[in-house]
Amino acid sequence: MATHTVDPPYTVTDADNVTYAPTTKAQHSCMEVVTAYTNTGNEIWAWDWCGTVGPAKTVPIDANFLKNYTPGKGKPAAYSVQMVQDDAAANHWSAYLYNYRTSAWDLLFQQSGTDQSGLAHGWDMFEIYASVNPATGEGYYCTEAQNTTFDSSAVQLRRNGAWKPAGPSDSPWTETDPDPNAFLCPPLKFIQADANDHWTVRQ
Repeated sequence: MATHTVDPPYTVTDADNVTYAPTTKAQHSCMEVVTAYTNTGNEIWAWDWCGTVGPAKTVPIDANFLKNYTPGKGKPAAYSVQMVQDDAAANHWSAYLYNYRTSAWDLLFQQSGTDQSGLAHGWDMFEIYASVNPATGEGYYCTEAQNTTFDSSAVQLRRNGAWKPAGPSDSPWTETDPDPNAFLCPPLKFIQADANDHWTVRQ
């Protein structure tokens, strides 16, 4: 489970550039829930890792999404996502978004089968695909997302029937000091905001 910010005004102009951030997947789960910024629009994706290996369900980040799935009240827009393994033997998973208007978890996507990610771990991360703007020498997104904060908080894992904050033993940082130049955006800052259950990426 995690709470991920969204920034509706962030506009991607180039088809070769995609920002998947924040994006999360549970260990061996059949789906990854992605905050996807592309040149065709901003959406929440349920990426199917046990079937088509692609976005199987997409939800536009529009006024209706913001009304239902982000709390508002002066805070940055953010939605909460939960992935639950319903049947271990079948590796059946369900992904939910928390609806603040109804105070209930709405089903986003269900799938079962074999996780085809090829990885034995899950993740909650900042991910970009960028081409270089020859005018700046930086990724196009570096300018387009200049005022965007990518934030993932309240990252939790379910253990013994209860949700517990992600910690160093089960959720180590993949990179403790990422190089912003490797992300084609020198001003980028990577912030470990709270132990291992909260991170922020911004300029």
